Amino acid sequence: MRNKVFYEWVIEQVDEHGDIYDVDHRATFAEAKEWRRLRLDDIESQREREFFNLDQLYLPEGTVDVASRRSVGNELDGLHYWGYAYVDFENLTIQPEYCSGDRVPKHVIKQVVFEGKQSAAKKGCS
Repeated sequence: MRNKVFYEWVIEQVDEHGDIYDVDHRATFAEAKEWRRLRLDDIESQREREFFNLDQLYLPEGTVDVASRRSVGNELDGLHYWGYAYVDFENLTIQPEYCSGDRVPKHVIKQVVFEGKQSAAKKGCS
């Protein structure tokens, strides 16, 4: 049976030790970027609540990473392999290759570049 390639965006919440403790999936980079922002806001809000002794910290210190995941497989044999390419949010770029060695396709790169241009345009209007 012929293999199919599937792409999705993965949002990973990572603790201070680099361990992933929660993963969400989105269809587009814009959705993943917004979900990342919401998770970071939750973490910051929780830090403020703990600082003012309103409650105990229930979200670990850490960060939220976003990656494009490329999965290869078929219905008969299942998933053969997958790879991740992570987004650099400082520069709004993505790694050129997945960890599996496959190149990141243009349609994935364009999503990141488009969001970078949208963000720059919004900053210019302020």
